[in-house]
Amino acid sequence: MHPCLKIPELVAPICSHLLPPPKSFDLWISAHEPTCPHQCHLAVLARTSTVFSSHALRLLWKSVPLIRLLFCLPSETYRLSYTKYHPKYIDSMTPRRSLKESDLEHLALYSQHVQYLFAFSLDADASAMFSSLRPWLSEKQFPLLRGISWGYEGGDFNFIDSFISPRITTLKISEDSPAASMLVSSIATRCPELTYLSCSNRTTSDAKASPVWECVRGLGRIRALHTELLDRDTFEHLSRLPSFEELSLIRLPADLPPPDTQPFFPQLAKLHLQDFDSAMRFFERGDHDQFPLAEFSLEMASAFSTADVVHQLLSVAAPKIIDSSLKEFIFGVGFGILEDSDRPNHVIRSSSLRLLLPFRNLTTVSFLSAAGVDLDDTTITDMARSWPHIERLQFESYFGTSRPRATLRSLEAFAQYCPHLTELTITFDATEIPPSQGEFRLEGLTRFHVEASPITTVRPVAEFISRVFPGLTSVGTLADILDDDEGWEENLVPEAFEYDVLWKKVEKALERYAERRQVS
Repeated sequence: MHPCLKIPELVAPICSHLLPPPKSFDLWISAHEPTCPHQCHLAVLARTSTVFSSHALRLLWKSVPLIRLLFCLPSETYRLSYTKYHPKYIDSMTPRRSLKESDLEHLALYSQHVQYLFAFSLDADASAMFSSLRPWLSEKQFPLLRGISWGYEGGDFNFIDSFISPRITTLKISEDSPAASMLVSSIATRCPELTYLSCSNRTTSDAKASPVWECVRGLGRIRALHTELLDRDTFEHLSRLPSFEELSLIRLPADLPPPDTQPFFPQLAKLHLQDFDSAMRFFERGDHDQFPLAEFSLEMASAFSTADVVHQLLSVAAPKIIDSSLKEFIFGVGFGILEDSDRPNHVIRSSSLRLLLPFRNLTTVSFLSAAGVDLDDTTITDMARSWPHIERLQFESYFGTSRPRATLRSLEAFAQYCPHLTELTITFDATEIPPSQGEFRLEGLTRFHVEASPITTVRPVAEFISRVFPGLTSVGTLADILDDDEGWEENLVPEAFEYDVLWKKVEKALERYAERRQVS
């Protein structure tokens, strides 16, 4: 073996390169997801030599589901049952016999590396194993544990106590019960270093005290909070913390603290709300020049918002966000009934979207509305030119956009100006085929959704799209997601299913073009 590989400072980056670091706080993976190819490479590396094993194992076991850790027990100690929906998905894990000290050898070895642990009964119910494991569980078995995501409910919820320690900095719990409230009420004392908290207080009214509020007010280092409701005092506490970065709520307190000389959320990077009035009051309350927001989302559960409401939001929010900071802007509304006569009032205007053009570092822009967005080729070109870092651009609708003004030619703007674009949802008129310039191509686009875009011919459209997006092999339509919902279908633009048939033929043609390119 080369002498350089005996230097830990060189071996560690090699192993890290095989498993890219996750985004901030995004450390949870589903137990049902297929094993990441990078993890397979790391596992091989760990078995290759002791030079690599310690570094590779540290990365392999950094963030794991509890069920995967329990697989380290000898197979004769447990029984697995599988779901009826998929023979590879584990339904539950139950003990065959009592555990002995020798059974825990491998589990104890790998638990030393675990930093983030999650457990959900819906993924794989291992609650029957808890009683056998409880005598063994202690802080010493998880010396590096920093984060817990716990989805067990009812009587099994209390087993989370076996993993709580003063070192915990990240905690996510989905249970909303007296047991969960009792845990949350003690978290500020038991986990004084907590920086990320996600928990529920949905059953709490604005007028009733919540253990979550008391807990948060006791946390001086908290950086992120995901919950449903806050009272005024707790909201004010968070707004004054210089290190607080992420807030996710259904709605803001009814009365906000008045402006004063103290900074108002000076470092807030992520804001997620589900209430239009709350979003408006937040930006109007901002008493300094601008927020350093990197992510803003308003995904309302209420019925449709009119174009005027969307324009009002963007007019108030855009000037209050630092241009260079914003990377994700998401707006969505819940499902509702839309009368034909009211459809024009719900089409988002191009002039509204133009308020986002100054944010040149955007990577995600997503709008979900009742009747889509009124785009034209000029606006699309300006968006593409203004957002060179865009990766995901979605203009979705529930019922489709009538008579779109954008044309097939507008797709070339994305190939020319957006080299990082991988997902695109947009409505355009594909009934006329413009001559392709042929000089701009976007290889990386893999997800393309055309909603209910008008189309009359297949081959010319497929050839044009194949030239602009040569790596594309699939096309999604609005009809794809209806799921036989008759009430939904009644409100679609009349030709949606006719267009769907033609777009599926375009998809088949794109697949053939891709196969020919591979052969040649």
